[in-house]
Amino acid sequence: MAIYPKATWRKVAWAAISRGAVKPTVVVLHSTASEATSQYNYFNTSKAACSHFHVDRFGNVEQYIDTANKSCSETGAGNPYCVSIETQSDLNAKDPWTAAQETAIVELLQWLNKTHGIPLVAKTKADKTAGIGWHRLGVNGNFPALPSVLAGRTQRGGGDLWSSATGKTCPGDARITQIPGLIARAGGATTTPQLTVDGVWGRDTTLRLQQVLGTAADGVISDQTPAYGDKSTALVESGWEFVHGKSKGGSNLVRAIQKRLGLTQDGVFGPATGKALQAHYGFAGDGYFEMPNSNTIKAMQKALNAGKF
Repeated sequence: MAIYPKATWRKVAWAAISRGAVKPTVVVLHSTASEATSQYNYFNTSKAACSHFHVDRFGNVEQYIDTANKSCSETGAGNPYCVSIETQSDLNAKDPWTAAQETAIVELLQWLNKTHGIPLVAKTKADKTAGIGWHRLGVNGNFPALPSVLAGRTQRGGGDLWSSATGKTCPGDARITQIPGLIARAGGATTTPQLTVDGVWGRDTTLRLQQVLGTAADGVISDQTPAYGDKSTALVESGWEFVHGKSKGGSNLVRAIQKRLGLTQDGVFGPATGKALQAHYGFAGDGYFEMPNSNTIKAMQKALNAGKF
């Protein structure tokens, strides 16, 4: 038997027995789109889907199926080779994993690596090639194009179909962008594409900043001042939201940047924040970033490629 010692063992007998033995090569991360702290009652129903594990927001882990047995319906064509991990989320699966969930997932990945030899490396496609994956890798839909980590099965050129539900976002944008960092914390390597060092601050640069600075990741710096964007032409609208009218409170990512730079954290990126960022990377300037490229943004992109700010 392969039972995780830090989990509460709640065997779902019908699923574990009926699905047969398997040698897992892939871990797939999911979100429940449910506020329930346990999925046992749902999974313990004949013919229902059933994952191997569930991790609640407090980092508590339940195990329902021995990892030497198949899960049921969780990962479609991947069931014969995948270990599935469901995680508690909000009803739309748009929230990031909590710090406690992150720690629990990291420790579980380490155990699966030691127990089954599943390598701590991010997958790039839905197939049985060993590694750490997430449900969207095997889901068709209108997702961002590569090299974005948010790309789905369609954008990745096919692979196994892990869900027949077109457009299924599981485990959600915020959580997908956390995965490379979790793999790194577990002691593994990631295949996160390197940013193009072009001095243009768009969606991919914003996503990597959100990942490195630990804020919820959607690829957009929200609620910013249009006048600043008009003068900073290197800030392209695919990565920025410039709002006319009353501010809604700025951006949590900007607050994280301002905190790192020792500034007042109002969440609005203006010339003072821009000037501090220029100084942070060793450049003098007036706080604006102009096309055709910005040496400050290039320096930041190089740092982000190294996992730093």
